[in-house]
Amino acid sequence: MESIKQNRKLRSDLKEAILASGLKDGDTISFHHAFRAGDILINDVVATIGSMGFKDLTLASSSLTDCHAPLVEHVRSGVISKIFTSGIRGRLADEISAGIMQNPVEVHSHGGRVHLVQTGELSIDVAFLGTPSADRFGNANAMVGKSRCGSLAMPW
Repeated sequence: MESIKQNRKLRSDLKEAILASGLKDGDTISFHHAFRAGDILINDVVATIGSMGFKDLTLASSSLTDCHAPLVEHVRSGVISKIFTSGIRGRLADEISAGIMQNPVEVHSHGGRVHLVQTGELSIDVAFLGTPSADRFGNANAMVGKSRCGSLAMPW
């Protein structure tokens, strides 16, 4: 029984994890910008989701920075059709301002994200969390390994 419990969250790669999440077209995917301008998590996840053929997703990220320019191609291809965020900068912001999105971007305060989730205005189907380490059960904790950084507190 413990082996099942230990392995129920563990997957061999990102694609397998996405399949196990139950993601489907039209869902909302969520991220937190803990890595700031060094974030590659959102880009990697959305590229993988796009390669798997998913479409019409809502992207809910607490912030999008210059490093998220690769998302432009996923907006253009229809992988991402709506965005909720507290801020957008760089090429992605420029392209959105130029009209590449069919739906308006919903910009909210950083704390407003919690309100949107609590009221149901923003319903998150799958949340992706980048962490430096996890325990043997697959729980993100950042308390073990060479990249440990201490307790993680995420706003959702």
